[in-house]
Amino acid sequence: MAVGTKANVQIENEFVHAGWTEVVAGTVDGFNGATSNTIRFITEDGMGDYLRENYFSEIATLISHRDPTSTSAQTASPLAEIRQSKVRVTRKLDLVENTLDSFNLIGMTENEFNFAIGTQLAAAQMQDMLDTAILAVEAALDGQASQEHPDAAATISIEDLVTGLSKMGDAASLIRHWIMHSKAAHDLMSDHITNAIDGPASLVILNGDNAALGRNILQRDAAALFRDKTTDEYVTLGLVENAVTCQLAKPPKVLSGLKEGGENITMFYQAEYDFFLSLKGMTWDETNGGAAPTDATLGTSTNWDQISADDKNLPGVHIRTQ
Repeated sequence: MAVGTKANVQIENEFVHAGWTEVVAGTVDGFNGATSNTIRFITEDGMGDYLRENYFSEIATLISHRDPTSTSAQTASPLAEIRQSKVRVTRKLDLVENTLDSFNLIGMTENEFNFAIGTQLAAAQMQDMLDTAILAVEAALDGQASQEHPDAAATISIEDLVTGLSKMGDAASLIRHWIMHSKAAHDLMSDHITNAIDGPASLVILNGDNAALGRNILQRDAAALFRDKTTDEYVTLGLVENAVTCQLAKPPKVLSGLKEGGENITMFYQAEYDFFLSLKGMTWDETNGGAAPTDATLGTSTNWDQISADDKNLPGVHIRTQ
């Protein structure tokens, strides 16, 4: 059997990338704005399994009382350097293959099909990154007792949001956006109706919106927000700005071309891409989590280590309800 050559294999097909670019260009801005920049998608080159950034940690007790009558020696406080590690998440587009005849029968050209594949790839890629971001930040905050409000015996209420905000103390205003399952979002609206909220909030509800203490809600039926199918536990996240960053290292590498040797000539498509994932005030544990982590590894709390000295500099708060 003859082996395919450069003549029948196109690397980084321009029509596939045209479709990919068109969707990503709009979707990146949409997701950033849709979450008040709490979950950010950026495009920036990166190499290796990790991107490491070193900076100095905050000294907890930098200022104290001075006794003007004392000559005793002071105890020095070190200015310690800490490292944040962003982990590379590797992904692939499973092999897609169709006969040329299947295109011809519907009047579709090869370039049109390439463009369609590109748009589907981009949409699936952005949705996957969003769900992966939610998976990671849910796991990380679940491992921080100071940031958790468990109320698994009842459905979500406005009081749960207030208690969640209280976990941030005087920094509660830093919480910019709620990320919640649609079930929790509808339960919250039902709670408003049950308690007969009056005034401007009632108009918000009548207009089909959800009153959430002045913050917007992103409804996402992500698997990470449906905590326990047996007890019907749902997770709601209150996130600060830049809580999660997904950094697209580069556009996907796409292979497409013609394949011979079968009863019919076929066209194939295969792609792979990766992105770096980081959480505010936390670092990826390179020893425990390792390189190229699976979803199960990303969703393990102990693989995200706190590096911020102050809990108020973490990604946000974690609320668990029915």
